[in-house]
This record gives sequence, structure tokens and C-alpha cells, in this order.
Amino acid sequence: MRKLAIPLALCALSLAGTAQAATFQPIGNLGIGGAGVARTTNALAAYWNPAGLAFNETSFSMPVEVSAGLRVSKGLADNVDKIEKFTEKGANGLSTFDKFKDINAHPEALGDVIAMLAVFKDIEDKKGTVSLEANTEFAMQIKHFAFGAFGNMEGFARPDIDLKNVLPATTVNGVTTPASISQITTATAGASQNGAYSYQFFTDATQRSNLLSQLEAAGFSATGAQDFLATADKTLYGNTQSGSTISPTPPNNAAAGITDLLNAFTGSGGSIDNNRTAVVLRNLAYVEFPIAYGHPIDLGGYGKLGIGASVKPIVGRVYSSELLLVNQGSSVSSGNITSNLTKNYTESTAVTFDLGMFYKYSDWFNFGLVGKNLTSPKFSAPPLKDQHGNLVATDANGNPVDNSGVVLKPQVRAGISLDPLSWLTIAADLDLTKNDTVLPSADYTSRNLGGGLELHPFTWLKLRGGMYKNLANNDVGPVATAGLSLGIKWFYFDIDGAYGLETAKFKEKNYPKEARVQTTLNIQF
Repeated sequence: MRKLAIPLALCALSLAGTAQAATFQPIGNLGIGGAGVARTTNALAAYWNPAGLAFNETSFSMPVEVSAGLRVSKGLADNVDKIEKFTEKGANGLSTFDKFKDINAHPEALGDVIAMLAVFKDIEDKKGTVSLEANTEFAMQIKHFAFGAFGNMEGFARPDIDLKNVLPATTVNGVTTPASISQITTATAGASQNGAYSYQFFTDATQRSNLLSQLEAAGFSATGAQDFLATADKTLYGNTQSGSTISPTPPNNAAAGITDLLNAFTGSGGSIDNNRTAVVLRNLAYVEFPIAYGHPIDLGGYGKLGIGASVKPIVGRVYSSELLLVNQGSSVSSGNITSNLTKNYTESTAVTFDLGMFYKYSDWFNFGLVGKNLTSPKFSAPPLKDQHGNLVATDANGNPVDNSGVVLKPQVRAGISLDPLSWLTIAADLDLTKNDTVLPSADYTSRNLGGGLELHPFTWLKLRGGMYKNLANNDVGPVATAGLSLGIKWFYFDIDGAYGLETAKFKEKNYPKEARVQTTLNIQF
């Protein structure tokens, strides 16, 4: 039996570095930094590491857990709220976006077009996301066996930016068409006051010179270029001074907006009325029904080794939808992102298995290694639809959308747990694989390192603290965790939380970039 440990370890390690999967959820171990591979020996071992069941501390355990978390990185939620301002109706019944459709009647809207493009550019550059995670578990352990239902949801939102259909428009007899350079020149004629205009937004002379050169290279006359820039300057500066609900745009970002507008002119771009900028929502909700077993092997003076396996039927739903931000007939805020994560789904089933090992040296050192979802179960995805129920065939750049489904690819995690004192536990986990999220892109991967310590001076009280960090992505930063347990040996209650040390805006307020709460009721004897 000892010889089984080496092939098991090699099998798991061979996946490290190349295998990918959904995020490893910190079920029941959030407060200690999400470390559980080498310290979980109760019913939750069916999720963390089935080999932990080889060293069950009680004959029976039954945890029931509920948890939820929100993760917001800079560049998406806050910018979605900025874009919403462009679509809100004013006292005259027109939104700023409405004015984009007739540059002849509203030449001042040219500056707002540039401001909106600067927001688009900021979203594209930062590649920000909003993600929602939730878990609910019910499991039972009887000696070396465990089974249960582990429900997980992982929903992500990512931007899809259209920088082609960004041209302001002209409307003649009810027909809207992209504005040409000559039409914009006509609409803005005289704004530069024959070159005497005093710039108040684009105050840097070198930057103005560069922008005027770009405008002339795109086809504007020297006078037309000055009128264009003066018109934009007046609007942007006016928004800054008046406290407009349209967020003022820093000059450098505004310069990027002008560049994008010129690229649309020279690249035969379309009207902003047809802009396809959107937030794409992708969500996987699934329930695992594992049947797990852990077997202990006595290694004599070298300690003890546990090996374990879990067979897991899984029922999964893939949700897929799109929120058009400007071409949708109604305003969209960051709050709509989370509320639309559970719309438009397809349900399917799969079966996979996990393998694990758990090594105990004496009573104070544990090492664990687990490989999860080793057969790469796949769940079908529905055709992509927007918030109005319309099918979406292409993304903002005209490429076919990916409806290939979601695969839970293999993931490998290692962990250690130390008990240097009778009242102190120290634990840490590391993902050996870089794991995909439900968004198929290198920009949205996870590889967590986390750990902490737990103080258990009394049978009725435990105190935990720790931290974890996604090593594959720097958007969120480190996340602090804490928790406590109260109760008696046979019946106790856990409450744990996580709090990001960096902040981002969501619903126009500052929040920690990541926040999570977890509660667990435990029965054991």
C-alpha cells in the first residue's frame, strides 16, 4: 500500500503549471486564509482532500455552510457608472448620448464624445472585472467515509469594448449617419476664434501641438483642427467647472479619446449610435455530490500516510448574457451586473473524481496534496443573449462569440499544517496550477497562496486570522481574513470573513476590492 503514494503524488504534480480550473473555494477554512488541504479531516474533506478522511478525529461530523463574496477590480464597475451618466435624460428630455446623434444641432457634444471614449479606453486598458461567488454545503462524515452536496457559484463580468463605432452622427430628415470630417468642421466652425482661443482644459502646449498634428493628418484643415480642439476644450472644461454628472476626463485620457475618434474616421468607423460596448457576464453554478474515502497507512517511524479518492457526480448550470451599455434603450449601472448574472442558462451533468494524499509526521506536522476534477468535466453553455433577450452572434469587434461551454479542468493544490503547541495551529496552501475562471482569458486567472493561524485555548473557543493573495493577477491585492468558533465539542458555530486591503468603486461608493462572509454550523461526536 505504501507504494501507492508515489504514483499518486507524481500524477498530481504532473498537472502542476499547465492544468487549469475554476477557483478553489475556501469552504469552511476562510478565516485561516483559505488553507485546508492539510488540516481538514471532517466531512469537508470530501471537498478539500479526501485523504484527510484517513485521520478523522471523530466518528461522525456534519457541517452545514453558507458563504458569499464579491470581488471588484478597478476599471469596470466605476466606469460603467460613469457611462450611465451619458444615457440619463436631462431636463430637456435629451441625454448626452442623444446629442451624439446630431452633432450639427449639438456641436458641444463633441467634447462629451471624447470623454466617453476616454472611459471606454480606461475600461479596455485596465481590463477590470466584477465577480460574485457563493457557496452552500451540507455534508456528512462517518469514520473514513464522507458524502454530501457542495454548491458553488462563480460569476464573472468582463468588458467588451467597441472602439470602431464611435463617430458622432448627423441626423437629416430622421436619418442618422456617421458624421464626416467636413460635417464636423462645419458644426464647429469659428470655435477657435481664428486661433485666439485660450485653452483651459488642454493647457499643455506640446500636447495641443501633437493633437492638432493628428487632426490634420486625419484630414482636418489647420483651421478645422483648431476649431475641433477648441470645441472639445470648452465642453470638457465646462464639465469640470460645473460639476457635471459626466465625470471630468483627465487631459491625457481625453487625448486618447481623440486618437480613438481619429482611428474610427480613418478606419471607416460607424456611428456611435451603433456602438456595441458591453459587459459580458459568465457564470457557472454547480452542485457536487461526492462520495469520498480516505485510507490510513502506517509508515512506522516515518509517520502515517493517508490516501483518498472522491467520485463526484456534478449538476451544473452555465449562465451567459450581455449588458449593452450605450446602445440598449435604457441606462445600465454597476448594480445591473450582479443582478444579471443568473439570467439565460443551460443545465447539464458530468462525473469526475479527485485524488489526494495526506502525510502526518508525529502529531505536529501535516502535508497534503490534492488533484481535483481530474477528468475535466464540461458543462454546456447557452447562446449568448443581451438584456433584452436578443441573440448575440458577435462581440464588439465583430468576432464570433464563444458558446463552447465551461470546463472544470484539473487543479492541484498543496498544503501544510503545523501544531507546534497544543493550542496553536499554523496552516498554508498554494495552488500549484494556474486556474482559469469561467472567463476564457489569460487576464482572468487565479493562483492563490494563503494561510494563517488558529488559536484554540479552550474547547469552546477558537480564533483565526490569515491572508491570501492571487499570484496570477494583481488587480485585487492581498485579502485579510479572520474568524472564530463558539460552542461545545459536539456542537459549535463558525463565522469567518475576508476583507480586501485595497478599495474600488461599486455603485458609486468605495468598497474593499474583495469581501466575503462565511457561516458554518458543525455537529460532531
